[in-house]
Amino acid sequence: MRRSQTLPIGELLRDVLKAQRLDTKLNETRLLAVLPEVLGSGLSKYIEDKSIKNRVLYLKIISPALRNELLSFRQKLIDNLNQKVGETVITDIRFN
Repeated sequence: MRRSQTLPIGELLRDVLKAQRLDTKLNETRLLAVLPEVLGSGLSKYIEDKSIKNRVLYLKIISPALRNELLSFRQKLIDNLNQKVGETVITDIRFN
């Protein structure tokens, strides 16, 4: 007997993750993983700590000069990170 309603495995997994409310955490983890790729390895070495809470990315930057420079293109960084993940994961970035 052949089933008439088959779903691709990717779609099925997405539905399960959403139902279990795990999709948000997965997207946050993916965003943190692509951060060095978006910033570049040169800038990534100045990040001491990173976390996401309530759709805000917190970055602890060890260089005050770099922190000030990153402030100037905060929105572009938010857009690039969200685009890389394919979802709106963060809405703001705070630099410590």
